[in-house]
Amino acid sequence: MSNYTTMRVCNRSRITVQFQWKAFPTEEDENEEKKRQQIPLEPRMLFLDNLIEEKKEKVNGFWEDRTTLPSNIAENLVKMPEDPLLFSDDVFFIEPMEGEIEPYTSAEIKVTFKPLEALEYQNMAYCNISGTAPFPCFSHPQ
Repeated sequence: MSNYTTMRVCNRSRITVQFQWKAFPTEEDENEEKKRQQIPLEPRMLFLDNLIEEKKEKVNGFWEDRTTLPSNIAENLVKMPEDPLLFSDDVFFIEPMEGEIEPYTSAEIKVTFKPLEALEYQNMAYCNISGTAPFPCFSHPQ
């Protein structure tokens, strides 16, 4: 019950562009979803308070506060908001999910449909193309 099709994303500009298959049509919609997924501020702060390493060090004869988060936790906290919300589905799969397209070339995209059972399935994926490519095109090979 599996099927697939291929299509091309063309770059007809003089610059290299990047593409990503996203779950939301705009950055504003994506940011709203990220806000919705965040832990409320107060519980998050209580959680972080338990992880903070408090240290006092004597520097030039004075005690200074050297309070820090463990580095592995601090790195994850910084990275989390930057992660794009890429398209994800249990039935539809897109390969590659992101990539680069050189000037005047195209990328072949494979979309696979693997239904779980005999039902009607529908979903939407949005191709975000960065750069100033004035004429991106999507073509479906015959």
